[in-house]
Amino acid sequence: MIPSQNEMFQLVLSAVASLPQFTRRQVKQIVAEKLHLTEQEKNEKTSSGALVYESRASWAVSWLNDAAYIERTKRATYMFRTFC
Repeated sequence: MIPSQNEMFQLVLSAVASLPQFTRRQVKQIVAEKLHLTEQEKNEKTSSGALVYESRASWAVSWLNDAAYIERTKRATYMFRTFC
């Protein structure tokens, strides 16, 4: 089952916390693996034609970057921010 957008934030954050750097493409792949998505779920599309799980994961990366939980280090590459 594909999680809601709110649930996706936590999933993405926990998925990337141990990675030194990651790309959006890696996040989408990790999400699909962690959720054990079926082929039907992987192919589910939004009304605009985007894949649902990829869209939600991508929005989660954008939101987490805006909220300063992750940091963009270069184009399409991010890292988890550690808070002291």
